[in-house]
Amino acid sequence: MLNLQLTTHNIQPTTYNLRPAAHNPHRSAIALAILIFAALSIWQAVASEGFLEADGCTHYMYARWAFTYPVYFVDIWGRPLKTLLYAPAAATIGLIGVRLTSLAVAIGIAFIAYTIARRQNYRWPALALIFTLAQPLLFLHSFSELTELPFAMFLGLAFLAYQRKAWWAVTLIAGFLPLSRPEGFGFIGLTAVLLVCHRKWFWLPLLFVPVMGWQIAGALMYREPQNWWNWLPKHWPYAGDSLYAKGSIGHFAGLLPAVVGPILFPFVLIGLWRSGSACHPERTRDRPVGSSDAMSPDDVANESASPGRSLSRLGSFGMTIARFRESHALRIDVLIAVIPLMILVGHSVLYALGKMASNGELRYMLIVAPFWALLATRGWEWVWERWIELPIADCRLPIERPTNETFSREAAAESSLGRKPQESVESNERPDGAKAGHEKLPIASVAPAGLGATPGQPGADAPGYSLTTLRGWESRLRDWRSPFRWAAVAAIAPVFANLGYKVLPLVQTEDWKTAARIADWYKTSGVAKDYPYMMAAHPAVTYALDRAPLDPMFIEWNRQNVLDRPNGTIVVWDWVYGMHNADKSKSVERVPIGKNWWIPDFEVEDMLIPPDGRTRTAKYGGEHPSWGIFFSPQTISEHATPTKREIWFRVKKW
Repeated sequence: MLNLQLTTHNIQPTTYNLRPAAHNPHRSAIALAILIFAALSIWQAVASEGFLEADGCTHYMYARWAFTYPVYFVDIWGRPLKTLLYAPAAATIGLIGVRLTSLAVAIGIAFIAYTIARRQNYRWPALALIFTLAQPLLFLHSFSELTELPFAMFLGLAFLAYQRKAWWAVTLIAGFLPLSRPEGFGFIGLTAVLLVCHRKWFWLPLLFVPVMGWQIAGALMYREPQNWWNWLPKHWPYAGDSLYAKGSIGHFAGLLPAVVGPILFPFVLIGLWRSGSACHPERTRDRPVGSSDAMSPDDVANESASPGRSLSRLGSFGMTIARFRESHALRIDVLIAVIPLMILVGHSVLYALGKMASNGELRYMLIVAPFWALLATRGWEWVWERWIELPIADCRLPIERPTNETFSREAAAESSLGRKPQESVESNERPDGAKAGHEKLPIASVAPAGLGATPGQPGADAPGYSLTTLRGWESRLRDWRSPFRWAAVAAIAPVFANLGYKVLPLVQTEDWKTAARIADWYKTSGVAKDYPYMMAAHPAVTYALDRAPLDPMFIEWNRQNVLDRPNGTIVVWDWVYGMHNADKSKSVERVPIGKNWWIPDFEVEDMLIPPDGRTRTAKYGGEHPSWGIFFSPQTISEHATPTKREIWFRVKKW
């Protein structure tokens, strides 16, 4: 500890704190981060011809045609909350409108993380916003059409409501989470536990109102009013035993750096440690208020006012439980760590066991994006305070001061960093507590020994530090740009990965180009006259035909319809979407061919499908054929389909 030379007596310890001012000094950093993020996202939204995933195409089509076919608003796979959010933009503007909506949702998630961090008294809450936008996977989804970002936004809003103890809001928002993703049912359970622990029994029925409303609306739109109480489980599309291959239980944990960013990943781990140990007895009340590790004044008051017991006599475990029960801020800290771990462990177990159609998609981790950002911020602040600020200027050590003088924060900062003894500072208050005019006291009276001007004399530079160096660091540390400058480096670094492994802009893969050729052939060849219906497994065929999946020309792709062989129907099968589906009823390994069954047309396949898009072109039946085009045994007019088809068509060759 630094020794202090004082000219007055009656010394008592105090604590110095580098807490930001009451106003928000980080507006420039926030505005710059949002501007850069939005500009890059809009650029990729316009430039990308393809979809991040094929599911995004299906979600877009559901949203686009929802007002024409309202049943999409209750579709289980389509997610009612997501469809309701995207439908206005999809119906009026189209694909770019949905992508701009996703951008707005991503920025909203960042602001939610910022608000939570600010209410938790983080030293630099703006870092939570920056680290949310810095997540590579979140950037990719900011111009996608998938469900993870809407879920993350509503989950963040529910958590923010819990932080503010707005019980009606947290209950209602949490109740809507299952309408966005299946993980919402787990959060309904967590919310119910929290309500019980807080003794808010009155709000429990409200928690189940959105799901029951969904069931009733679904039963009415499906014309099954008798199933109003069990419509949801009856039509649940996800198989208990996944059709996808099982994976390693460490799959998600090993790839987590790709979710949060490789540079931020170590800080997330530190944040997990700090948040997970938030209610440990070592968390003392004398830490700086501006630190994210500090207890708030209300927490200290609650602890001190605990009736009938002394925490020091409860032991380590008892003190931990007592702190958790008495401090809402500590509960929030712990939940910030627990919630993302719930998702990580839950999906890891499901993927390892092959349950609930989990196929190891990293985007599942995106539903807790604001929590990853909060953990990274917590870790960043801890490292910055312990390993950067403290070795340079130990602002955390107690600085002794006279009891009859109170110095301003600016004076304390300058004196602790070694100004010359001849300089002076102004006192804010007089000994009697009244405001002083402009009284000046010699800095030498409070200057730390070892930080003077003349080497070898009291107050000389401490070994390894010079006044010039300390003043330079003091300028940087007191300026928001210093920690934010390095945060910007961590945020922008993943962008350069696209130079080595090009991902953006998104392009149409070969299977999507093949689907577009098949759709063009169907529209221009005249074959639709005898075969007005189509059954296609690949969503790109429906997208290229620019029709709603519920359009009368489309017959739903499922195993039963394939076996029924409806007249006047063309089947377009591909080995990816035809065989692999979360719904077992939509997994068709082979299309049955033969007399009175489906009739393949190899000539059409040879014309439409490039050689690298199929394994065998001479006949159907290879080990892993990529595509197959089949005609029903009879035309729509009930004429037999010839075995060897000779249909003239106009189509561009691949």
